[in-house]
Amino acid sequence: MELTKLFDQIDFVLMHGDLDVEIEHLAYHSKKVKPQSLFVCINGTRQDASQFINEAIENGAVAIVTENRSLNYPDVTMVYVEDIRKTLALLSCRFFDQPARQLKMIGITGTKGKTTVAVMIYETLKNSGIKVGLMGTNGIFIGDQIYPSENTTPESYEIQYYLREMVNQGYTHVILEVTSIGIMRHRVDGFTFDIGCFTNLSPDHIGENEHSSFEEYKHYKMELMRRSDVCFINRDDFYAVDMINNANGKVRLYDLTRVVDEPVSAVDYLNEQGLKMKFLYKQLIFTIPLPGKFNVSNALLCIGVCEYLGIDVMTIKETLKEIHISGRSEFVETYPGVNVFIDFAHNALSMENILKTMLHYQPKRLITLFGCGGNRDRQRRYEMGKISGMYATLSIITSDNSRYESTENIMADIIRGMKETSGKYVAIEDRKSAIEFALQLAQSGDMILILGKGHEQYQELNGVKKEFIEKEVILECLPHKEI
Repeated sequence: MELTKLFDQIDFVLMHGDLDVEIEHLAYHSKKVKPQSLFVCINGTRQDASQFINEAIENGAVAIVTENRSLNYPDVTMVYVEDIRKTLALLSCRFFDQPARQLKMIGITGTKGKTTVAVMIYETLKNSGIKVGLMGTNGIFIGDQIYPSENTTPESYEIQYYLREMVNQGYTHVILEVTSIGIMRHRVDGFTFDIGCFTNLSPDHIGENEHSSFEEYKHYKMELMRRSDVCFINRDDFYAVDMINNANGKVRLYDLTRVVDEPVSAVDYLNEQGLKMKFLYKQLIFTIPLPGKFNVSNALLCIGVCEYLGIDVMTIKETLKEIHISGRSEFVETYPGVNVFIDFAHNALSMENILKTMLHYQPKRLITLFGCGGNRDRQRRYEMGKISGMYATLSIITSDNSRYESTENIMADIIRGMKETSGKYVAIEDRKSAIEFALQLAQSGDMILILGKGHEQYQELNGVKKEFIEKEVILECLPHKEI
C-alpha cells in the first residue's frame, strides 16, 4: 500500500520525502522493522523512541512517523503527526483493511470482573458453535492458539493484526477486555463495538503513568459506552447512572434481581458442595463454581449478552456450571481440610470483596499473602494493608511486581496501613519464601488467600521479569507434614 493511501483522512505534515513510497510492513518496535516498513515512533514510559530510528532505518524502514518536529533523517520520508498513538491505531486499522467491520465486536470494561465475564461469554459462544476469539488479561485466544499479551488491552497494532487473523480464519465474534488505559492510549481507536459491557467502577489505576484522577479514570470507562451500539450496564453499581447517561446506543440493564426484563430470584450466597453459587433464572437453577455475589453478577451479565446474541439458555446454563477462570478464586489442592486459593485481587476493593466472601465459609483462620505493584498509586498500598488487617487472622506481606521500585519500600507502605488496625502480620520479602511459610503454618480448617498475581506467570523485580507460576510454586513449597 502506498503511504499516501495509508494516511488518507489522517491529519499529518510531510516534513520531507515522498508520500508515494510503497509500504509493505508497519512496525512500532525497531527490532520488528523489515524492508519497506513504515516505522511509527512511539515513546515508552521510560524511553525516547527517537533513539531507535537509526536501527529502524538500518532494518529497512523507508518512512518514519513522529510527533517530534525537530527530527531530521534525510534518507527516508518523515511524517509529523500531533498524536502518535492515535495515528498508530488509525494506520493499523487501514493497514489490516478494517477487520473489526467484519466481526461482531464485544467490549467489556469495569474495575473488576472483566476477565471473568469475558471468559464466561467466550466459553458460552464456543459451546454454541460460534467461532469466537478473545483478547484480554489471560492472552489472545484464537482456536487452540494462545498468544501472550503484555497488556490486558493490547496495543492497537496487535489488536488489528489479530483481528485480521481471526477474519482470515473465518471467525465471526470477538471479545475484548477494554481498560481505561487502553482507551486513553488510543488502543481501540478506529472502530466501534456492537456490544459494550460495564461491570462496576471504583478508584484504581490512579497515579504515575496511569490516570491523574478518579474523574479521568471514570471518563475513559464511560468512553466504551459512547462507542457501543448496545450497552449492558450493571444497575447495582453506584456509577450506573453515569454510564447510562453517556451511552450513545441502546441500554440494557442487569442487577441481582433481573436481567433486562427477566427476573432473577432465590439467589443463594451460601456454600453448597464447595465454593459454588446458585440462582434461579427462567425457572432454571443456575450453578457457578465461583464464590461471591459479585460472581453471580458476572454470570448475569454473561446471560444477558449471550441471550441477546441468540444463544439458547440451556447452553449458557451448562457452560456456567463448568466454568473455570484461571487465577480468579482458583482452588489449589494442598492438604485435606486446608483451602488455598489464588486470586488476582490487587486493590483494596477487590481484596475486601474476596475476604468478606470467604469469611462466609467460616474458616478456622483466614490468612492472606500479598504485596503491591510498584510504580503505581501509593495509596493503594495503605488501603490494602488496612483491609487485610481488618479482616484477616494473619497477613503475610511480601513482594508482587515491584517493577522499578524498592520492594522494601512498598512493603513498608502496606505495613503503614496495616498498623491502623489491630491485625497481625509478618513481612517476608521473597514471595516464594512467604508462600512456603504460609503452607508450613497451615492447619486443618484454615483458608489461605494468595493474592495479587492470579493468572500471571512472572514476577517483575528491578525491571526484570522472571518466571513465577504461582500454582507451581505452591506445589513446590508443600512441606511434608501431617494436618
